[in-house]
Amino acid sequence: MTEPLARATDLLVGALLLAAACAAPARAPSPERSPAAPAPAPAAAATAPAALPGAASPAAAPPLSPPVVVRVASLLGLTDAGLFIAQDRGYFAAEGLEIEHSRVDGAAQAMPHVATGQLDVAGVTPSAAFFNAINRGLPLRIAADKGHVAPGYSQNTWMLREDVAASGAVRDWADLRGLTLGINVPNSGSSTDIMLDGALERGGLTRNDVRIVELPYPDINAAFANQTIEVALHSEPFATLGVNLGVARRWRPASDVRAEQYTGVWIYSPQFAETEAAYRFMVAYLRGVRDYNDAVVYGRGKPAVVEILTRYTPVKDARLYDQMGFAALDPNGRVIPERIAEDVQYYLAKGYLQQPVDVAQVIDLRYADHAVSKLGPYRPPAP
Repeated sequence: MTEPLARATDLLVGALLLAAACAAPARAPSPERSPAAPAPAPAAAATAPAALPGAASPAAAPPLSPPVVVRVASLLGLTDAGLFIAQDRGYFAAEGLEIEHSRVDGAAQAMPHVATGQLDVAGVTPSAAFFNAINRGLPLRIAADKGHVAPGYSQNTWMLREDVAASGAVRDWADLRGLTLGINVPNSGSSTDIMLDGALERGGLTRNDVRIVELPYPDINAAFANQTIEVALHSEPFATLGVNLGVARRWRPASDVRAEQYTGVWIYSPQFAETEAAYRFMVAYLRGVRDYNDAVVYGRGKPAVVEILTRYTPVKDARLYDQMGFAALDPNGRVIPERIAEDVQYYLAKGYLQQPVDVAQVIDLRYADHAVSKLGPYRPPAP
């Protein structure tokens, strides 16, 4: 085996090990409980939210005693950075909350547990499945942003196979005609479909003008390596691994197609939504998100934040954090209704959604507003 091939093999093995780690339920290395699956339990203590004081300091209200267990489910990945930072730095404990983690693979798995109160909080994609569930009467509401595409910030990026990029054959979206694209879960009625169709439309193309191969993100680099695909909509950390393997190059950021695109939101169960703990959860969470923004956007305290993320996420190599793209997390928890409405219109037009949804009734920002009233609006750290 030649030295370059041996190196590539080592990198591929490393990528497969990381893929296996990403596929397995993650457990935070903290004293707080991390069960593998949501288990029915009594709902969080229901103190009236109106009783919360609106003081400016996050320490103004004493913590709940005894601590309230909050059952939270998500992918337990990089877009959960705010959650992990808040837990590691004691922000939830300061509010009298104990976080119990569960890993779910998507909205379809999480929503029934949230609707029935078996889970208190879940991080999901605002997909067609989510809106269809609302139309079927599930009492689900968006409480805050969990991750979105913004100029300069996204975990998703369009990539070209190394030899395709080197040839210069693909310079603009129209050049995708006739090529084979690797896409994670196409035709699922999710943000992936919005990004895919938006990219093709930028080039005056449709799906009939390209060949689409469905590939999980961990398999895309191998598909580049064996020349099964020429283009992919990739995601971190696998996009950075593909660059390091020498099998692909970054081409266009996801924000080139749509400047703002929600890829994740937090939803509350109807039971949890009426508790004091729901407001306190958001205060603690946004403290963690603000630390994330300080580190990722402005570089303040980044080594310490990276150290936390290497312990809580499957991405254990601290060096990758200097190469990866990061999702935007709103430090005030805001969700822009117009952007969600654009998604709804897309899902309706493509047949993923059968009935319109009143977006104003789906977004409930009482919790983020309360957190901002306590913490103040986010301000970038001083230079």
